[in-house]
Amino acid sequence: EVEALKSQLGPQDTSPVPGENLKDFFARTREHWTAQALEKISEGGEGEEEVGKKELKRVGFEMASEVYGEKEGILERLAEM
Repeated sequence: EVEALKSQLGPQDTSPVPGENLKDFFARTREHWTAQALEKISEGGEGEEEVGKKELKRVGFEMASEVYGEKEGILERLAEM
């Protein structure tokens, strides 16, 4: 059952790991989420020059938070085992 739950988390480089809180998850995967945020913002018509680092971090954190929230139930179940 543990392996089945871990497989539901997805790739470790872009998914939270058991025992990891949202802050630590974002810190570990910041580069991925910053790149995803830049891509998302660029699709909206803004260029990289127009977007500050703070905005990229904010959007990236929101994206990471969404993924963390989706996986939180699995993480809690693994912590109980």
